[in-house]
Amino acid sequence: MTEDALLALAPPVILGMWALLLAAIARVGVDAAPAMHRGIGALGALLALAAAGSILGDPAFDAGHLILAGALVVDHLAALGDAAIALALALALALDRSGRGQGARAALLSIAAAGLSLTIHAVDLLPLVGGLEIAGLALVALVAQGLGGGARGRRWLVQHGVVSAILLFGVALIVAATGVTRVGELSGRVAMVFTRWGASAAQASVDLLESGVPIPDALEAEARTRAVTAMAPVALYVPGMLLTLFALLHRLGVAFGGRLRAEVYDRAPAAAIALLELGVRTAATIALLRLFVSGLHVPRQVFAPYGWSTPAAAIAGVTLGAAAIAALRARAPRRWLAAQGLLCAGLVAVTLCAAANFYAHAGLRSSGVVIVDHHEWGMQSGEAAVAAAIALCLAQGLAAIGLLAVLRSLGAPPGAGALALQGLLRRRRGLGLAAFVCIAALCGAPPTAVCVARVDLLAAVLVDNNLLLRIVVIVAALASTLATLAGLRLLAQLLERPRAGGESAEVDRIPAAVAIAIAALTLIAGVWVGPTMQTCALAAAGTGTALGHSARAERVQALRARLRPGDALEAAAPTPDGENAVDQAAP
Repeated sequence: MTEDALLALAPPVILGMWALLLAAIARVGVDAAPAMHRGIGALGALLALAAAGSILGDPAFDAGHLILAGALVVDHLAALGDAAIALALALALALDRSGRGQGARAALLSIAAAGLSLTIHAVDLLPLVGGLEIAGLALVALVAQGLGGGARGRRWLVQHGVVSAILLFGVALIVAATGVTRVGELSGRVAMVFTRWGASAAQASVDLLESGVPIPDALEAEARTRAVTAMAPVALYVPGMLLTLFALLHRLGVAFGGRLRAEVYDRAPAAAIALLELGVRTAATIALLRLFVSGLHVPRQVFAPYGWSTPAAAIAGVTLGAAAIAALRARAPRRWLAAQGLLCAGLVAVTLCAAANFYAHAGLRSSGVVIVDHHEWGMQSGEAAVAAAIALCLAQGLAAIGLLAVLRSLGAPPGAGALALQGLLRRRRGLGLAAFVCIAALCGAPPTAVCVARVDLLAAVLVDNNLLLRIVVIVAALASTLATLAGLRLLAQLLERPRAGGESAEVDRIPAAVAIAIAALTLIAGVWVGPTMQTCALAAAGTGTALGHSARAERVQALRARLRPGDALEAAAPTPDGENAVDQAAP
């Protein structure tokens, strides 16, 4: 464990220390100056953001550094996730404008951010689950506080508890079947589980028991023992894998529980929704990527009948259909925002399935007789799909926070309908333009960053020849169209004449500035596409290879060579042994 690798853990350490500091301040009752709590929390978030930015792109982390006996990793994907979570925390603190209980809310937001940061660094099942649960409990407390208790808060708590139990039970079954918790070792152990099940002695025992031929009692007992011993790990692993997959997809924001999520979005504090939209969705995406796409992408672990991609794609299809229905029924901006969250979760889920399929196809050709072109096609297609999924999470999360900031700046109470935006372009030109850009971005309109991410995402998925995924893509296109038509209602509200007495006496300047800044960033990232997608591509490079392996560093370096032709020419210069560096790095 190198000193550089320890320093690279600065983002989660900073977030954790600031969470403890804010909790201590709230505990001793220093609540006289709400701006002080926001300032302290924002300082920690900005420090974590700066630390993550210093790591992202550093060649020292191309292969990924494993820390704490392989339980945590520091790589470009974790650095980008840290940056997203720190930014989500800073924006959430900016949207929390209520004076009473400011210290407790700032502490809960920071605790949630620290848990999410732990999750994205985890390559072991225990810290992965622990980070998600820390973040989830903090957000449950924050949502319940904002809802003032009541039925919605209790139902949100119960739903979180049920999904947490499913996640813990699923992970326990996986560990019982394989005997390991490290994600890097999981794929090999699962392969051994299936190999033992299909071994000749086990299959012969099953055939003997099913034959109906009278056999001695001792031989029957021995056959049963061999069959059960070989089958038991598979009987544990398959349901454990499915339960874990469902729980992580639920954290991502898929359809199950979508109606309650819409009710919570309608009433919960804007700060909690901001962290759910950008922080939790990014962390859940990276957790799914670490465990399933990077960890379980061997063909038998991906494809039917025992693979995870088929149920994940089916859940994604249901989610996309539910998103379209929810968007059409939504009348309030926050409920429409919840429907857009469903749409984003479905798109990300189907894209991760496509990435795993690409890596599995590349693995089919990566042993024995290697067909270089096919292998490289699978690796590059998988990395392109992962990059598109990450870009969509970041772009959609920022646009959602921008719309929340508009509503918060207007002082619109939770549960306010579309009338809160009526005539905003005529009343407040700058704020109205920010709202227009954020709503258009969530609809996927060009030239916003969400449009770029969705186009790249659909292009990456359509390369896959899996019939189920192509059907889900068609559902995604229809759902996106319907959600966009529903969003046109909000855009029309912006363009209408203001209602009588609709002029607000005062606009909160900090949320208004946040909204305008996010709208500008969304447009800049959509027009100036290169740096945006290059950053996501750098985070996605090598996700189909083992962490810490030289092959992962080679893939990141090859990506840099493709993105910067000047560096590629320099790398192509003859080396002392007469060969080109690019030729040496070629597969």
